[in-house]
Amino acid sequence: MAEQAVALNPNLAIAWYSRGWVSLMCGEAERSIESFDRMIRLSPLDGLRVSAWNGSSFALYQLHRYEEGCAVAMKSIQVVRDAYTLGAWLMPFAVARLLKPKKRLRKCSNYSPDSAFLMHERLFRSVFPTSANE
Repeated sequence: MAEQAVALNPNLAIAWYSRGWVSLMCGEAERSIESFDRMIRLSPLDGLRVSAWNGSSFALYQLHRYEEGCAVAMKSIQVVRDAYTLGAWLMPFAVARLLKPKKRLRKCSNYSPDSAFLMHERLFRSVFPTSANE
């Protein structure tokens, strides 16, 4: 149905947004990123852009493109500073996968120590202490 919606009206942002989530759930990460990017280009101030960035960051994580995923998740966290967004939950996992997590942590975040990002990063390190030190 998402494909039909995009075919019927290629300028409808919500159709691209829906196609992005459907593609992501079907394991088509590249296609979902393209869909979310198109949705944001069509409607850059749409309230769903945060969710689209979250979807893109998750898709990038699935593709092992952690630095790109980190950058996209940062966009969503900067708009909605909520510890329960998908972007906030993905950030520590993406950072932990990078070669030098401490250096990348500083590069990816300008947050204060009480931010959601650092809170989840500390939680991740407490649960998986060895994987974060790779």
